[in-house]
Amino acid sequence: MKRFIISSLVFFLFTAPAYSSDNIGEINRFTGDVRVYSQGSVKGNKVLEEGVKLFVNDIVKTKRNALAHISFTDGSRAVLKERSTLEIESVQGLNVQNGKVLFNIKQRGRLRGVIVKAKSVVIGVKGTKFFVDNSLEQLNIFLKEGRLLIQAEEGEFVKYSKKEKDQFESYKDGELEIGRASCRERV
Repeated sequence: MKRFIISSLVFFLFTAPAYSSDNIGEINRFTGDVRVYSQGSVKGNKVLEEGVKLFVNDIVKTKRNALAHISFTDGSRAVLKERSTLEIESVQGLNVQNGKVLFNIKQRGRLRGVIVKAKSVVIGVKGTKFFVDNSLEQLNIFLKEGRLLIQAEEGEFVKYSKKEKDQFESYKDGELEIGRASCRERV
């Protein structure tokens, strides 16, 4: 019996930090059909209440007419528009698989940042507000403030600097109409 208690205690001490450290954030607000797919899950769990915890390797999907506000443990935030998919690859890595996602990434120190992937582009982020539109055949990235380091994994990409701010404003005013007020308050 003594061995069992000691074995259980040792197991708990080594496994508990691994599970608790994987918590990366939560869905703090949502509308419509939002689902969280845990690692290996095919069906996904429908979000029924605010405060759903998110972990490394989770995938958040919004369906038609849905919106999800995510708060990360470091204070950063993201808003997923309808028909969007965000994969949480690691504590510092996110992947916009498709759809439209607005980010407000808090600065995490000089050396640490966040890597956001979308299609064949890797975006290095440190204390930045930006919008990723991965819903069409081409990828659009709109910078609101801060700096982004964008690298193409293959081929080259074109930067349209003259239109960037105007396009961001049109997305914010037009296509982001559902979450516009919320985005200003929360993101």
